[in-house]
Formats: sequence, structure tokens, C-alpha cells
Amino acid sequence: MKGVKWIRTFLKPFRNMYMLALLLLLISIVTNLLMTGIQKFLVDNVFVKGEYDQFGRFLLLFGIIAAAYLASWVAKDMLFERVDSKLKISLRKHAMEHIHRIPAKVYHKERVGKLSSDLDAFVNSSQILTYKLPDGIENSLNLVLLAALVGYANWIILAAVSVFGVAYVWLGKRFLPRTKQAAHALQEQRSEMNVDLEEGISSTREVIAFHREAWERRKMETAFSKFFEKALYENKIKNLQLLWTDPLKWGATLIVLGLGGYGVMHGDLSLGMFVIVYQFTAQLLDSFNGVYQTIQGLGESVVSVERAGRWLNEGSYVASGSRKMDGPVESLFFQDVHFGYSEDREQVLNGLDANMPIGGKIAFVGESGGGKSTIAQLLIRFYDPDRGRLFVNGMPLDEIHRQDWMARISIVFQEPYLFPDSIRTNLLLGRSFTDAEMLAACKTAQIHETIMAMPRGYDTVLGERGITLSGGQRQRLAIARSILGDPEILILDEATSALDLETERKLMADLDAARAGRTTIVIAHRLSTVENADMIFVMDNGRVAEYGSHDRLIQKDGTYRRLVMGANPVFS
Repeated sequence: MKGVKWIRTFLKPFRNMYMLALLLLLISIVTNLLMTGIQKFLVDNVFVKGEYDQFGRFLLLFGIIAAAYLASWVAKDMLFERVDSKLKISLRKHAMEHIHRIPAKVYHKERVGKLSSDLDAFVNSSQILTYKLPDGIENSLNLVLLAALVGYANWIILAAVSVFGVAYVWLGKRFLPRTKQAAHALQEQRSEMNVDLEEGISSTREVIAFHREAWERRKMETAFSKFFEKALYENKIKNLQLLWTDPLKWGATLIVLGLGGYGVMHGDLSLGMFVIVYQFTAQLLDSFNGVYQTIQGLGESVVSVERAGRWLNEGSYVASGSRKMDGPVESLFFQDVHFGYSEDREQVLNGLDANMPIGGKIAFVGESGGGKSTIAQLLIRFYDPDRGRLFVNGMPLDEIHRQDWMARISIVFQEPYLFPDSIRTNLLLGRSFTDAEMLAACKTAQIHETIMAMPRGYDTVLGERGITLSGGQRQRLAIARSILGDPEILILDEATSALDLETERKLMADLDAARAGRTTIVIAHRLSTVENADMIFVMDNGRVAEYGSHDRLIQKDGTYRRLVMGANPVFS
């Protein structure tokens, strides 16, 4: 992204409205100058020359111009507000459409509060076009028109005011590095404070459980203190700048009063012209400063937005393939797949080869850190392999259209996320399923009776992240959510680890029956979860050490047998 070019694409649907707002801005600028200019004729013709019969005419004309100014000003503000709202909606929609395509490693490297802060800056970038750019246009046009009008009245006054204006801008430029540094430091500290605040709220249970309230309070007090320290420093720089620039404004005013008064006394300047020149020069000084501030503000805004949008850069997305996937999944295999979560860590998968039978129950077992969950992450395309490929129906997975693939696969994580909304909403997630289908899924997941025992049943509102439910209840609810719609491929990534053995046996038995003929991939540590799998892949050091059914593998003197027989306490 360079400059504001990228945001102009979002403006296209509202271009006509935006152009109308700019036209109204021009009208407001001209009418504002006319309101000041007409005062010359009121003073010279009516009050000085005594043409009192013209008073009503000039007053009516002033009222018409003032009404036009007021109408154009209000209308253009309303239009810019409307464009800004529409732009924000468009930017937010763009961000949310692409945020799910960002590799999971971005989330692993960044803190959630930091990403939220960046997203806010990205959405608020609409103000570049709806506020800052119009301000720049207004100040620039005012500068040109006012300079022409003041110069026409008295070029000496224009020259004097220009000197003060240049000095005003020069001082602003001298203070720019310090104000910019202070603003950036404040922005960074605000972001850090928001992160600490978000994490402080999220970690409330742990803080209370470990009696660390005082520690958390000191942590937050430190964050707030640093923020206010940066805020005070920024205000100090701004006040110091005002200490130098305000005297310039008063000095320019004094010069105008002196030169203008001299011109009036010697007949070179009419009293009416002096009145409007005095007002025009004050506006001219403001325009000098306004143009400079706009240039400075636009530069800072663009830098801020580009920084905020760095993780929305197209190059960082998990690419969506272009090949359509027609028909059901018939084959799925990994071919020499290598993968590591970062360059400074060891590879998790080292030449993984696995041909998964479709239509049955598949299990991946092995020691912790052996790459089992990574397989799930690659299947749902949170990541792409560093080397090697996944093939579906003979096609590389990264070449298949993302939506086509994701419509066929579902996953349940060990720690599922639940929204602070009703159980019904958490189950449906905006999808269209009947109550009968929803109840059937919940019964299969052994959660229906638990839900019905709640005061409001399926309309019960859950706490943040489902905190009002136990770990096992959250997992069962997530399983019910995933099997709704009967996906072709269901991945259970330690999805029953919080369940007691009896509940897990019932759930897995019902799930196996409900998904007969469908592919279920189970990643688990418990033998009871995987022993009836059609195919078990045993992972060791990032590759498949052996595979087969439970009966076949238990007869071999291999890794699986050692796991089952208790040489390694992975299975229970």
C-alpha cells in the first residue's frame, strides 16, 4: 500500500456523493468570503456615504449569502459523514473478509490487543478522505483566494502577512520532528495500554486464583502511568510550539492594524476595505497554518494506516486456489510434507507421507510435540507446508478454491471458542438448520440433556468464551456445532480430552454411528478414543512411524505397542 491510492478503490461506490460534498465545500468557501466581502459595501456605502436606502438591500443580500453558506456547510458535513460511515463499513467488511485468510502465525506472533488496535486504525483511515483531505482543499483554496484579495487591497499588507505566515510554517517545521516523535510514542503506548487492559480482563480468573490482584493492579498502574507520561509530554511540546507561534499571530495582527490604519488615514484604503482586510488577513494566517498542518497530518495518517494494515497485506494471505472441486472427497494424502512454525524452531513435520482412507475413522497418535495437531492445522489451511504437498482427489490442496474445500471440512479444537451469546447462536453460527437437526446433533454429542436442564434451554446466554460452562460441556457443544451439516471430513483435535471416560465412550459410539460412511480424523491421547479406528497413524519425530488397525499394530513390537502397553504414559 502506498499513499492513499489503496483506499480510493473503496471510495468508488460513493464517488458521486463524495464529489457532491466537494462541490458544496467549494460553495461554502466562496459564500464565506462573500459574507466578509459584503461588509465593505455596508461600511463604505451605507455608514460612511450615508446611502441608508441601500441598507435593506445589502442586509437581504447578506442574509441570502449567509443562508447559502449555512446550507452548503451543513449539507457537505452531512455528506462527508455519510461517506465516512459507508467507507468504514466497506473497510471493516474488507478487513473481516480477509482476516480469516491471514496465516495463523500472524496471530501467534502478535498480541490480540495489538491486532485490535491496528484494525481500528485501518477502519478509521476513512477519515483521510472524508476529513483531512477536505480540510486541506479548504485551506489551500482559502490561501490562494485570500492572498489574491489582500494583495489586491494592499500588496504591502500581503507581503508583511506572508513573512509572518512563512515564519509560522518554519516554526511548525522546526517542531515537527519532536511533535511527530511524541505523537508516535503516545500511539505506541496507547496500543500497549489497550493490550494490557484486554489481557488483564481476560486473565481475571487466573489473577484471582493465584491471589495476584496486587501484582495485576501494579501492572495496570504502570501502564496507565506510562501512557499519561507520554500524553503530558505531547501536550508539553504542543504548548511550547504555541508559545512561539501565537505571538506571531498577534504580531501579524498588529502589523495589519498599523498599515491598514495608516492607509485609512492617508486615503489609500477605505474604512470598509480596512474592515474586511483585517478579517481576511486573520483567515490568511490560519490558512497558512492549516495547509502546513494538513500536509503534516496526512503524512502521519498515511504512515499510521500503512503500519496498521501491514498484516492485511495481500502478500501475507493464505492463497485461495482457483480450481473448483466438484463431487465428494475420494482421496486425501500427504506427500513428503515438511513444516515448521518459525525459522528459529525445529521442523515439526519431517517428510510426512500419509494416505488416508476416505469414508472411515482415521486416528493420529504419538507423543506430544510429534506433529499430530499440526496435521489438523494444515488440513484446514491455517498454514501451508514449507515443502511437499497435500492432495485431495489428486489435486494439490493449495490449488483448490478455499471455499470449496472449507465447505467439506470441519474441526473441533481442544479448547473451542464460544461466543458470549445464546447456545442456539453458538450452534448455528448463522447457518440455516432446523431445530430437529440441531437437537439431533446435540444428542449425538451428549449435551442435549445438559442444555435442557438450563433455565432457558437453547436460548441460554453463555459467558465470555463460554466461561459459564465446564470444559467438558464446552467440548461437547463444539462437537455438536461441528457435526451440524454432516461435513465430509470431521477433525477431532483432542476434542474429548475434558470428558470422563464413560461420557466419552457414549459420545464416540453415537458419533461413529452418525458418521458411518463419512471421514472422521481423530487426534487423541486416550486409547479408548482411537482403538476402533479403521486406520491408525503413529507419529514419531514428524513422520509416520507405522500405520494400520489397532489389532495389527498391537501385534507388532513397535511404537504403538509401547504406547499402549505403558512404556510411555501417553495412553490411559
